[in-house]
Amino acid sequence: SVLMRIIRKYIVALFIIFFLLNFAVLILWKGIYNFALSKKGIYSDEVKKEIGIKKDEEMDFYNEFWIDRKFKYVKYIGELEKHTTSQKYLNITKDKGRYNGENNNCEQNILFYGSSSLFGYNVKDNQTIPFHFKKFLNKNLNKKFCVFNYGSASHFSTHENIFFQNQFINKVISKNDILIFLDGTAENGNYNSKADLALENLFDYTHYNLMDKYLFTFPLTIKTLPIFQIFKIYQNKKNNKLFNDDFEEIFYIFQSNINMRDELCSLLDLKCFTFLQPFPFITGKEDKSHLNIKNIQDKEEFWQKKYDILKSTKGVHDLNNSLKMNKKISFVDSIHYSPAASKIIAKNIFDKLCLFNIF
Repeated sequence: SVLMRIIRKYIVALFIIFFLLNFAVLILWKGIYNFALSKKGIYSDEVKKEIGIKKDEEMDFYNEFWIDRKFKYVKYIGELEKHTTSQKYLNITKDKGRYNGENNNCEQNILFYGSSSLFGYNVKDNQTIPFHFKKFLNKNLNKKFCVFNYGSASHFSTHENIFFQNQFINKVISKNDILIFLDGTAENGNYNSKADLALENLFDYTHYNLMDKYLFTFPLTIKTLPIFQIFKIYQNKKNNKLFNDDFEEIFYIFQSNINMRDELCSLLDLKCFTFLQPFPFITGKEDKSHLNIKNIQDKEEFWQKKYDILKSTKGVHDLNNSLKMNKKISFVDSIHYSPAASKIIAKNIFDKLCLFNIF
């Protein structure tokens, strides 16, 4: 009938428009995104000066940390930054964490564990806490140390405990090695990581029968279309909740992990130390205008509450006041340390360990 022919034409036309729209987004999106970033500026002048990058380096620096950086899945641990080829600012070795200078012919190993703030997001390889710590060792002690940076995005005490156990059974760690954990900001109670959620999804798929597998694959296919990817970015900006605010749960998990960590380290003859890191918005330089973040007061209240409960954890050494006298900016974004702050934190950790006669 005439009506059916008209309906078919409209359906075909809509399909073609939908296809062309997705194709256009696929082709143009990267250029539009890069252009928009370059126009508004990614980092403030104050941050660029502190990191040591020029305006024409800004996009390359950003891409290495946020666009080109990839993750891998590691059994039991979850997600971990994937190794890179040779880059200018950010280099991750295949199995020894972020590049931390040459580690050869060493008399003792020191391994750092923590979240992205230890890993050193938005700072160069030679501006991280473990890198500065290694410089203090080489300058002050007549002994050759290997220092490794095993920080990773979103890792907290649960991940770290599993991580170092995994490394011990794989003979990456040996008796009398020194393990340093920098914890606090990423503590998230029992929240699921991206890897956990992805594995749950995949495991559900194994229970579908042959004819029902489309229930898993069809929605996934739709979500991968460019136009839905843009919508997802917009939704994430509106509904982004990265942190658990159940502080009682966070404290319980953290204290439990510290207790287990200390017992296990003692049993394995490892020298383990946990430091409560300086928290953003409540420590360091007070002028945070370079952060360009809304609702700063709400964030200050959140971090103050989180710090107040975690500082009572037994078995940790509190570094929150270490940035009080820092004259430069302490954070290059809302949570990651500046090179100056990284150096101060490294010096405080070094001084604490010297007081304990660890070296």
